[in-house]
Amino acid sequence: ENFVCLMLPSAERTCNELKRQIANQKQTADIQRVSTSLDPFRIAEAAHVRGLLPKKMSKKDAVDKINKYLEDLSESNLSRFTSCLDEDTLVQIRNISLSSLLKVREISGLPFKNAEHILGDKNLFCEIDPQKVLADSAWLTFFSG
Repeated sequence: ENFVCLMLPSAERTCNELKRQIANQKQTADIQRVSTSLDPFRIAEAAHVRGLLPKKMSKKDAVDKINKYLEDLSESNLSRFTSCLDEDTLVQIRNISLSSLLKVREISGLPFKNAEHILGDKNLFCEIDPQKVLADSAWLTFFSG
């Protein structure tokens, strides 16, 4: 709430709505960000485009099957199929992010405890590359079986 109200002074209606919602709720539950990996969808789409999915299999069924297969792969096996940003770009992103975080702390007075640990996560800007997946013989066997 403070962040929106302080950083976006023209967002008066949003700020007031946030204040109203917070006033009406008990603040006992932590808010969690839930994210979903899009990797299975991207792999299914790439496999579909290349004609690797069985004709009777829907993309949703393919996504479910890929999800299960990804869960069974160890992290080391999975890393063979990832693409990440280069180190120079990562350094630039970390520097800009840290600078922004410090500025927000200064303006808002909020501590944002433990926020810096996110900037140290080396895999934060990596994703599974569907082309690498589809170039692998084990994955091709998976799609044909």
